[in-house]
Amino acid sequence: MHSRRHGRRARIMTPRPPDLDKTPEGGDLVSIAKFGTQAQDKLLYLCHGIRDALHRKDEGPACDSLLQIKALLQGFAPRTRDLRGRANWWGRLWRTGSPKQRLIDRYHSIQTHIDRFSDDLLRAETQMRREIGALLSLQKQADSCAKSLSKTHASGGAQLALIGHDHATRAALDWRVRDLGLCKQVAQHCLPALLPEQDQDMALVRAVHKVLVKDLPLWEQHVTRALGTHDARRDQDQIDIRAIINANAQLDRALQHALDTADQVRDLRRAALVSIGEIIRVLSQAQATTAARLRGLERRS
Repeated sequence: MHSRRHGRRARIMTPRPPDLDKTPEGGDLVSIAKFGTQAQDKLLYLCHGIRDALHRKDEGPACDSLLQIKALLQGFAPRTRDLRGRANWWGRLWRTGSPKQRLIDRYHSIQTHIDRFSDDLLRAETQMRREIGALLSLQKQADSCAKSLSKTHASGGAQLALIGHDHATRAALDWRVRDLGLCKQVAQHCLPALLPEQDQDMALVRAVHKVLVKDLPLWEQHVTRALGTHDARRDQDQIDIRAIINANAQLDRALQHALDTADQVRDLRRAALVSIGEIIRVLSQAQATTAARLRGLERRS
C-alpha cells in the first residue's frame, strides 16, 4: 500500500469509466488500466485495518479475571463437617475462632479479592467494547466499499458491450472487468465470514456484563443471607451451608459460560483472519499486476 493513502479521508467516489466510443490513444489505455483501482485500493486499505483490529482484540484480561474469581470460589466451598468443632476458651470469650466464624472471615477475605478482580473485569469489558466498535466501523466501511466495487464492475461490463472492434481497447477493458470481478467475488464471499466472529464477540461481552451486574451481586446476596451476617439479631451458629453451595455453583456456571464463549471467540477469530487474509491476498495481487501494466503502458506512451 502506498504511504500516501494512509492519511486519505476523502469520500471515495465510484470511478467513471473512460469514453470508449473513440479509438483510444496511449492515454486512454492508461485510463482504462486505472479503471476501478480506486475502489480496489480503498477496500485493500480497509481490509488491512480489519486484520489489524482482529489482531488487537484481546479477551485475555477478561478471562484472567474470570479464572481468578473461579479459583476463589473453589477455595470457598464449605462442607457440613467444616462447621464441627468448638472454639477454645479465648475464642469463646471474644466470640471468634469457631469454625463458623472462620467461615465468615474467609468469606469477607475472598470478597475483597473478588471486588478487585471485578474491577479488572469491568476494565476488560470496556476495552472489548471499544475494540468491537472499531471493528464494526471498519466492517461497515468495507461492506460499502465492496458495493462500490460491484457497481464499478457492472459499469465496466456495460461499457465493454459498447466497444467496437478496436482490439487493444477491448482487451484492456476486458482484463480490468475480469480483475474487478475476481476481487468482487472474493469480497462478497469473505466479508460475511467476519460476522460470526463479531456476533460471538458481543455474546462474550454480554456474558461478562451479566457476571458483573447480576451473577456476582446475586452470589453475594445469597451468601450473606446464608451466613446470617446481614441480620445482627440472628444466631451466628445458624449458617445455611446448602444455600452457600448452591450460590457458588450458580456463579461458577456463569463464569464457565463466559470462559467457554471466549474459547469460541478465539476459534472464530482465527477463521475471520483467514477470510480477511484471502481478500488482502487477491487485492494485493491485483494492485501489483495493475501497477506493472501501468508502468509498461507509460513507457510506451
